[in-house]
Amino acid sequence: MAISSWQRYYLPVLDVLFPWRCQVCDSAMGFTVEQAICRRCLDQVQYIGSSVCRRCGTLFGRGGGAGYLCGECIKKPPEWDVSLSVIRYGPPVNTLLHRLKYNSDTTVLPALAEVITPFRANLKINCDIIVPVPLHRKRLRRRGLNQALYLAQLFFPEQVQLICSSALKRERYTQPQTGLDGGERRRNLRGAFSLCDNNVIHGKHVCLVDDVYTTGTTLNECSRILRKAGATKITVVTLARVIMTR
Repeated sequence: MAISSWQRYYLPVLDVLFPWRCQVCDSAMGFTVEQAICRRCLDQVQYIGSSVCRRCGTLFGRGGGAGYLCGECIKKPPEWDVSLSVIRYGPPVNTLLHRLKYNSDTTVLPALAEVITPFRANLKINCDIIVPVPLHRKRLRRRGLNQALYLAQLFFPEQVQLICSSALKRERYTQPQTGLDGGERRRNLRGAFSLCDNNVIHGKHVCLVDDVYTTGTTLNECSRILRKAGATKITVVTLARVIMTR
């Protein structure tokens, strides 16, 4: 496309005066870039490859084991069928998630969308219903939004009609899971979730969406409730996964 005389003389000026800025580091990227995250920040994102347990998504060492089950899933499989995570939890995405989750800062959504886009190209889930992990009404009121709902919209922009944020309900106001061990996490979530209508889930392939996979306790409890209601298949999708060292 030929550059007009207007573009030749004024675009360099606009690049300086009104540049797009990276939503992570605030560096100027130029007026014509139309990106939300700069290349330097994007290069820090660590995508999770295919060398993971096919059930829980645990990373296998040295790039091996793709398509197999890990030892934990052989001994005691989770309530869901498949778990997929986009990236390893860490900078710069942890900063963006924190702003969305605790500051209700939806300006980070374009940057998160850019992080998710390469993953979405291979995300082929023929689900019947998409269920964001719910927040308790007290926590939702304090935060102003449920980050899992926004992420579900980023993961499935062409299937937003399948998103049902009211399918699961958080009955009990629980303490944050951070700092709790496995047993404490399970006890903390006992009876925390319920279904608003079993008929919405019965016989369906459910995609359960959350922001971060840490130990999988919350996702497992939600999946248990969904399975009890008759879900035929459950696929878990999270933006980030905390890599645990054993």
